[in-house]
Amino acid sequence: MPSETGKQILSGLAETRRFFGQVSQLMQAADGMLAEEGWEAFSTNRCTDLTGSLLHPRRWMAQNIYRFYRLSDGDNTGAGDDIIIVLGVVLDRDGAWVGFQEPWLTFGLYQYFPGHNPWKFRWEDWIDVPLENKVDPDGTFSTWDNPENDPEIDEGLLHQAYGAVPLVSIQDASDIKNTVVDPLIEIAQARIAGFKGS
Repeated sequence: MPSETGKQILSGLAETRRFFGQVSQLMQAADGMLAEEGWEAFSTNRCTDLTGSLLHPRRWMAQNIYRFYRLSDGDNTGAGDDIIIVLGVVLDRDGAWVGFQEPWLTFGLYQYFPGHNPWKFRWEDWIDVPLENKVDPDGTFSTWDNPENDPEIDEGLLHQAYGAVPLVSIQDASDIKNTVVDPLIEIAQARIAGFKGS
């Protein structure tokens, strides 16, 4: 006869699979919305870092889910070459800031000085920036600008804008569009317009 503990374990695993399915739908919806605005995911379909190592069981399950976007070649006139849009889900953090008490949807935009290569960085770390900086997950963007407009500072990072919301606050496609995609596109367009005008 199956034990209650065993049944609870199976039930918990099934619920986890359903949850990841919902997160996948959310990320695919964002992919589609950003594609309509001319931004393409360049991280293929890979969206997390896992391991099959017996020595690292904590990494058998995703702690982060991430997507990265750039202007598609047809829409990129050079002004957006150095801009990357980031979208991620932070699921789990040992020893995290006390304000992190539930999964977050994190999002942001990173702009580099022209000629500096943003592709050499570990983009996965970018989705943690709102957590590391202890932002309120209320959808408000925090920003950073290169203090001296010097491409030698922070390896050529010119500007960043980032924010977060509780994952459970995104209930449908309109939530992700209104809370994340539209504000990101607005910031990206303003940065590109500023680049063209400089």
